Amino acid sequence: LPAWLDRLLPTFDVEGEVLSRELEYAAWPGTDHVLYAENLRVDDLVPPTSMALSYGNVVGLYGPISCRTGLALALTGRLQTTGGRARVAGQLLPGAEAAVHHRTTYVDLSRERDLLAVLNRLKPRAGSVVVIDAVEAVSTHEETAALTRLIDQIRQRADSALLLCGSTEPVVTQYPIDGAASAEALDRSIR
Repeated sequence: LPAWLDRLLPTFDVEGEVLSRELEYAAWPGTDHVLYAENLRVDDLVPPTSMALSYGNVVGLYGPISCRTGLALALTGRLQTTGGRARVAGQLLPGAEAAVHHRTTYVDLSRERDLLAVLNRLKPRAGSVVVIDAVEAVSTHEETAALTRLIDQIRQRADSALLLCGSTEPVVTQYPIDGAASAEALDRSIR
């Protein structure tokens, strides 16, 4: 199906697998994190990853594009996971990818023509996670200021979280973030 049509159609759980899993993990993780992942992985792309983001958190993830973008896509319901579990924006992964996709925002700045317009247009929704990939593409003072305003907005509202993804640690840590981790680390935890 075309992606635009797939988003419009309802997701069917004919055998009840998703509902059964949701009931089994209804109280998991038992915290109020907007994103909580435990050993989430995608075979041959994303090593087991554990992380937790609270409302108002701004965290950096750096490393090779395959691993960091793979993790970003998996956490936003845009890439099927092969192990572990996560609760993102109130929805359980694996199983509720479509719902997670609808409750998160993913922007790859390397694919955008007008970065300033994209950054100015981003409006985080309450209870959501915003992922901005390829922050190394931010090059002008105006673009940097727009991204910094978004970070400030996330912190002030404290009703969503932001994950900045970039090629190197200095690329993501040049912004006022709460912490950063390498996407290549096999056993990592961001909290």
